[in-house]
Amino acid sequence: MSQPEVSFIIVTYNNADTIAACLSSIAVNTALQYEVLVVDNSPDNATAGAIERFTGSQAKPGVTVIKTTENLGFGRACNVGAARASGKFLFLLNPDTQLRNDASSLLVDCFRKHPHTKAAGPGICDSNGQITPTCRNLPTLSRILLDATGLDRFFGSYKLTRFQHRSARMVEQIIG
Repeated sequence: MSQPEVSFIIVTYNNADTIAACLSSIAVNTALQYEVLVVDNSPDNATAGAIERFTGSQAKPGVTVIKTTENLGFGRACNVGAARASGKFLFLLNPDTQLRNDASSLLVDCFRKHPHTKAAGPGICDSNGQITPTCRNLPTLSRILLDATGLDRFFGSYKLTRFQHRSARMVEQIIG
């Protein structure tokens, strides 16, 4: 097998009830060659069992489960997954999310069109299909004051409330 284009890294903690839908959405919506690494921080084996049941029913390649001996937290667990990943691009995905399109191809295209880019955040929709803000500016004293007083909803300086999240844009901070 050649090097996968994308490595999906999913950090779990007691996600037995959501992980199969997440994995299924990757399998259904991803056209690029990929691998999936799940870093399981769960204290029991329920999530790993759900993954095993899912992979047993799939024709596509399996999922690599990295079982931790302790809850490493999200950041450290992402680093564990990244260290084991072999894809050209890393795609961090929460276990309670589902891809609704070929998001990995869209993000890879973004990186190819803008090779200086180091990180990208996709548009995210809630369960009602409404776009959820996924970026903002870095906090400054004035931005924090605008936010604390509620005035930022008019200015959009900190939380970029005027940005509709429907097109690509350079931002200071991506929210996962």
